[in-house]
Order: sequence, then C-alpha cells, then structure tokens
Amino acid sequence: MGLVYATIDLINAEDKALAKNGYIKETSIRKLPVRMMVDSGAVMMAINEEIKTQLGLTAKDKQIFTLANGTVIKLEKAAGIEVNFKNRWCTTDAVVLKGNTEPLFGALPI
Repeated sequence: MGLVYATIDLINAEDKALAKNGYIKETSIRKLPVRMMVDSGAVMMAINEEIKTQLGLTAKDKQIFTLANGTVIKLEKAAGIEVNFKNRWCTTDAVVLKGNTEPLFGALPI
C-alpha cells in the first residue's frame, strides 16, 4: 500500500472570525494550501514551524507526544486552524513539528 497525499487548505480561524466581525478585511485572512500526507494512524494533524509562522497561528500549550518511531517528545500545539478539503471542513488544533518537517493529516480532522 502506497502513501496518500492531499492538498488541504489551512486557514487561520482567528483571522476568519475577525473578518466576519469587521475588524479586518476578508482579503487579510491568512490561508495556505498545504500538500499533506494523509495518515489515519496519526491521531492529530501535524504542521511544521514554517506553516505555523505563515498562518500566524498562536501556541496553545505544549504536550508530550509519541512519534511513529517511538520517540517521546514535548511539542507545541497550535490552535485555531480551519481545515478545508473539497466540500468538508472542521476547526482543529495541530501539533507543531520542528523546522519544515513534512505535515501530516491525522485521524481527528479526517
């Protein structure tokens, strides 16, 4: 079985709320199409620091996670990400991986 990738639109949900309430223009909403590996074995969505910065996401907290290779690591969680794929959407948090590590689309947003 091969790897599955999809282009997922990530949107800063805080920006979207500000635009809805007239505080910023709709054209100022930060959004980014991201090619992500779809991984139903991963519980959460994982983005990297570069994506977090481009979307202007805020850090929610840090939490201990176990990676696929068994490594236990404390990582930051980014809050308020709207995820859009085709005709489906949800708002979720994401684990923030170091550097420009490949992002994963996990089971919760699926």
